Amino acid sequence: LGGVFILGFVSKKANKQGAYAALIVSTIVMVFIKYFLPPTAVSYWAYSLISISVSVVSGYIVSVLTGNKVSAPKYTTIHDITEIKADSSWEVRH
Repeated sequence: LGGVFILGFVSKKANKQGAYAALIVSTIVMVFIKYFLPPTAVSYWAYSLISISVSVVSGYIVSVLTGNKVSAPKYTTIHDITEIKADSSWEVRH
């Protein structure tokens, strides 16, 4: 779930197909690691890092392949920070 959040926060190309694929692929990978690899093959501390990495990469790939029919709403990704800082309506008035 954290990987899907990061995918949406960092990428303007992310879409719902990519998010669904990220959840499914990362779940499959984590089930494989947990039940089909020896217990000493992967540290428990690495599970979250692996899950997040797999979901971001797989979600981005699927999002790029399926295309984005609508653009990301304004001020919703990390790429909009410069626009947010330039927008005077966000300033705090004393």
